[in-house]
Amino acid sequence: MQRVFFGLVLPERSDVSIAGPITIESNEPSPYKIIMSILRSQIHATCTWDESVNLSTFKNIVEFQARLIVDAIGLHECCGYDMEIISAIDPVTGAHDVFGVQETLDINKGFPDFVEMVKKAGREPALYVALANFREAIRVPHETSLYCYRAIEAIRQVFVPEGVDRDSGSARIASWSAMRQALNLLEDTIRESEPFAKSSRHGQLVEQPWSLRKRHMEIAHEIIRRFTHLRCGNLTQLGGEFPQY
Repeated sequence: MQRVFFGLVLPERSDVSIAGPITIESNEPSPYKIIMSILRSQIHATCTWDESVNLSTFKNIVEFQARLIVDAIGLHECCGYDMEIISAIDPVTGAHDVFGVQETLDINKGFPDFVEMVKKAGREPALYVALANFREAIRVPHETSLYCYRAIEAIRQVFVPEGVDRDSGSARIASWSAMRQALNLLEDTIRESEPFAKSSRHGQLVEQPWSLRKRHMEIAHEIIRRFTHLRCGNLTQLGGEFPQY
């Protein structure tokens, strides 16, 4: 397949450039070639890759490579740049794809009152941290599992028993158990993203195909949703309208 991807270095007021195009070639997970340039914060990437990899998945590969370059520039200049891959065009047919910011997930959108939820997040560090990490799970595809598990771990902290060493093994076991009971969760569900998150946390690059990202974001989304109902309702345990998940 062939596409030219277009992106932007953020914030938009920045003026970021590299001296010339950078060529990136790899055979993993399948053969591809990317020729990437950044001029005045505009990202262009001319790409060819194996047709076994769909456009959405390859967009994540392009974004990963672009982030490497932008992060290296940020390190050099001590600036916290971000970036976004916005669209792609087929140079042969002219077909144009624009990437949205909303991931397509199979989720339950039944949340408490929005204003109440926002106010609660301002007073509840665990909810604030969970929301922030879910945002990053969407925005940084190659670390989705890490951010999803961090969101879940932030909520777990609320269930640590009072008066104990929060970092002790017994406190962790007790808090996981209390969280599962309060939110009606299966242990296998909340642990699903853990091995991928630990590998990423220890500096390993973990392959994150869409099917894996989708599953882990759906789990994190549901756990955050249930936690908002628990806290906004001032409950100690969710009722039967929240079946075991």
